[in-house]
Amino acid sequence: MYPILISWGNFYLPSWHVFFVLAAWGSFLCMTYFRNRFYPNELTLAHLNIIFVIGYIAGYFGARGFSILVEERPDSFVDGILGLFRLGPLTFYGGGIFASFLILLYGLIYKPTSWRILADILAPSALLGLAIGRIGCFLNGDDYGRAAQLHPGEPVPWWAVVFPNLEDGIPRIPVQLLESSIAVLGLILAALLYPQIKKRWGMGAVGFLCAGYYAVLRFFLEFYRDDFRGGELLGWSPSQIISIILFFTAGLFFTGQLQQNKTR
Repeated sequence: MYPILISWGNFYLPSWHVFFVLAAWGSFLCMTYFRNRFYPNELTLAHLNIIFVIGYIAGYFGARGFSILVEERPDSFVDGILGLFRLGPLTFYGGGIFASFLILLYGLIYKPTSWRILADILAPSALLGLAIGRIGCFLNGDDYGRAAQLHPGEPVPWWAVVFPNLEDGIPRIPVQLLESSIAVLGLILAALLYPQIKKRWGMGAVGFLCAGYYAVLRFFLEFYRDDFRGGELLGWSPSQIISIILFFTAGLFFTGQLQQNKTR
């Protein structure tokens, strides 16, 4: 793959971190679009900018911190803290959880708008950020899928990818590109159905559906990944466990939204 986009003397520009920035920028544009289109009077641009900055910073440190905790397992607390400021693997769920926590805290303190509106704006935007970021994962080559199932003499399928950094010559499932493509599909569906979902089920429904959609996607794609996932519990990776929690949490809030609409 292409883990380094630019190399100039002692200067290196890692692919993943370039796409992290592009993912953040794409998410911001998406947030602005959904805010301007569906909630122009319920959330000011000033608050949206602050929320984006919080999400960007918290997303990076949460993604890095979760990866350190689950995958790298430092010898001491100090090593873990220092690791936050070194370039290294990033985990989407870690960034998403920490960013969501701080944004929710900001919402509780300053009350810029309803948290349901924040969910409607941020969740589909996160799908776009994920889709862009996963391209960086693919280029970096440290995230990869299982070996493609081939019979003797069978040609390598067009979709299989050999990761040069693994030095094993095994054609693998490009699971990161698959996740990126399905995430984009979810974003397109959310954008197209946004007015109908909002009208039928109210504020927050788009966000809950996007969260549940990604939880299902991530849970099943984990079965096709072959990189180190931080250990297993009952045969499931940490990301699968988080996906289960996210799915039922989103479903619980969505059910509550339906009940609230019925009582109006």
